[in-house]
Amino acid sequence: MDRCSIRKEFIIAADVPRPTYASQCKALTAAKSAFPHLKLVHSQVLQQVLSQLEKAFVGMYDSGRGMPRFKKAGRMRSFLFPQLAQDAVQGNRLKLPNFGFIDMRLSRPIPEGFDLKQVRIVRKASGVR
Repeated sequence: MDRCSIRKEFIIAADVPRPTYASQCKALTAAKSAFPHLKLVHSQVLQQVLSQLEKAFVGMYDSGRGMPRFKKAGRMRSFLFPQLAQDAVQGNRLKLPNFGFIDMRLSRPIPEGFDLKQVRIVRKASGVR
């Protein structure tokens, strides 16, 4: 490497505290009031994204991996709903908060007496769920 762009590289000063999940959650609360479109997304989905960001920063500081990079809009292929209602599955439809009912394709049947704890929505390359 022979050069580093100061304008394009994100540099964290040495005296700035490391971003943590708790500090990011506080910033998310403030950001929701500043950017109303963030209120359209379910809060637990946003918190899961912050959890992934926390893992990326821990990996950077502890394992020596590189700085987490900003992702363009539409770059993320999946998101996670960590908590669902008891009656979320009705046939081949799934009820998600802020979405309502969506069609789903089960990779395997849900055993009798089991409850869904979390759901990951994945966008396939072919555009099929």
